[in-house]
Amino acid sequence: MTNNDPESPKPRVVIAGGGIAAIEAMLALRDLLSDQVEIDLCAPRAEFVYRPFAVGEPFGVSEVLRFDLGELAALRDARFVPSSVVEVDSDAGLIRLRDGDELAYDRLVIACGTKSLLGVEGAATFWGVSDEPGVAEVIGDLETGAAESAVFTMPAGFGWPLPLYELALLTRERLRNLGRDRVRLTVVTPEAAPLGVFGVGASEGLARLLAEREIEVVAAARPVKYAGGRLQVVPGEEIEADAVISMPQLEGRRIRGVPAIRTGSSRSTPMGGSSTSRRCTRPETSPHSRSNRADSLPSRPTALPS
Repeated sequence: MTNNDPESPKPRVVIAGGGIAAIEAMLALRDLLSDQVEIDLCAPRAEFVYRPFAVGEPFGVSEVLRFDLGELAALRDARFVPSSVVEVDSDAGLIRLRDGDELAYDRLVIACGTKSLLGVEGAATFWGVSDEPGVAEVIGDLETGAAESAVFTMPAGFGWPLPLYELALLTRERLRNLGRDRVRLTVVTPEAAPLGVFGVGASEGLARLLAEREIEVVAAARPVKYAGGRLQVVPGEEIEADAVISMPQLEGRRIRGVPAIRTGSSRSTPMGGSSTSRRCTRPETSPHSRSNRADSLPSRPTALPS
């Protein structure tokens, strides 16, 4: 069945996703177009989890924030649909949901982000949510002296490196406060330089900070497996460590009917998330007038962050 109102004269925008990009798209559409469009927000989980604060949880300095998506949607006169989009039929202007229902749309924003997979075999994976027993155990062992060395790493391919360095720096700060200055901390990264994606200035600044905190960096090295107190890397020799914490491998979510590309060893939609729309005839009106903005929504794919 089709769940939305076919009698509504307003264009309907369906947003697939429940993360930052999806919420920002909802806020921007409502702000720019006021009440000229109907908005559906489709996501499989009822909560939006703000993950950047997760790096501080093992140290007790922050906690993950959670927001009810239904309440957020209602604040902007949007409808929350608790299901994920599994297929897009752009010719018919329909999406199919995991629960079997269908929704008609005039414009479709795909911002479903990525899914997290196991990072490095044998390592504790930092998933970016509250239930981080493996990571908390490693930090605890370093604090008590049960472990004297640790490696922080991330798999090659599509990933987000920033938490890697935040965890390493927070660990060093905690250990220094406990008088555990001699613990050896190492960052192993497939990047050519730490946070090189942010540019030379940021990368060099971070490299200096890591050196000041006595955190060794092994760059351009891909972690393979941690076993027997040794981390296998390619290229290079094995690295001895009492524990390893790895970022997860990120992979784009597959939606039937939406083209996908491969980035490194992982699959993703273009730019990690994209907006696509059903082609339709539009009146020749000025897009600069607020009263005409609903008619001037883009009719070709537009990139959005995940």
